[in-house]
Amino acid sequence: CIQRVGGLADTSGWLEGHNRRRAHFHAKYGKQYVPLSWSDDLADGAADYAAYLVGRNCAFRHCRRSFPNGEEDCDFGENLAMNWGWGGPRSAEEVLTAWTEEEESTMGGHYTQVLWRATHYVGCATASGPCGHIQICRYLRPGNCNGLHRYLDDDSPCGPFCPAEGCTAAEAEDSGEEGDAQHYSFSAPNNTPSLAPAPATRPPPTVAQVPTSTSTTPPPSVAAASPPAEAEIFEANAEFDLAFSTLHYDAGSDYAACRSAASQFPVDPADGRPFSLGDDDKATVAFEDDFRFPFFSVNYSLAFVNSNGFLEFVESSGSTHSPAFGRHYRTPKISALFADL
Repeated sequence: CIQRVGGLADTSGWLEGHNRRRAHFHAKYGKQYVPLSWSDDLADGAADYAAYLVGRNCAFRHCRRSFPNGEEDCDFGENLAMNWGWGGPRSAEEVLTAWTEEEESTMGGHYTQVLWRATHYVGCATASGPCGHIQICRYLRPGNCNGLHRYLDDDSPCGPFCPAEGCTAAEAEDSGEEGDAQHYSFSAPNNTPSLAPAPATRPPPTVAQVPTSTSTTPPPSVAAASPPAEAEIFEANAEFDLAFSTLHYDAGSDYAACRSAASQFPVDPADGRPFSLGDDDKATVAFEDDFRFPFFSVNYSLAFVNSNGFLEFVESSGSTHSPAFGRHYRTPKISALFADL
């Protein structure tokens, strides 16, 4: 059974959460706050697409990936989030925290879309099923579509401005007003509005849930923006679509079995490669003892196997991470899929 939740029932948490963050971060970086208005059309489309993904065992991919030949039907910005388990979907506040506060230091694609100043409309929705919960927000005008335009710019060449039901924000913009979106006063220190949620004026919408179990719900997997072209180490090849499958190869050998542009798995930092996954795909690392560990939407500047056999990841800041599963690494076998690399 797929539960579809969207439209006006979701307006309060999603819209208020977006605008509170836009007020805070726009002021923080010296820009005038540009609020969002709610779009029922975007919310309904997000609800339909979330149900579509849940109906495909929680496939986790953007509209443009699902319908590559129908770009005109996906001409909006889009943020995705997903969590598994028997518990309910994450709240709008939890998802928006992951998209903004937790991505500020890395300038992730969720963060820039939420704050994109040329965006005026948002609509969000949730769908739930046996595979988990998918939450989607869609935006007009879309962000993240031209690397030459920063997210705090006042204009953007990206996509259409108005949703299907009309362009109230554009009319408000022409008159110098801010439309029907929430307003925030600049009373916090340094004239930066607080990120703390406003007291609830009405209870949040309820969603029917399947019975809970005693198992712990895993943390949400939050999609990240596709990596920039310069972060890719393989050329795209439509003949080999490896998304959500696993490719086996011997450590030290190349990727010729799946890609014409091949590279050895790096064994030291000097030969390290970017480990950057698009928001539609995952990578699975499999070890000799059949221990497997999945990655979703990660973005590290370097990945390599160190002299102790640990798989290490290095962030752009220089911080190094050696995951606990490194002790499982025994050198002979490793597997991976890199559909977006």
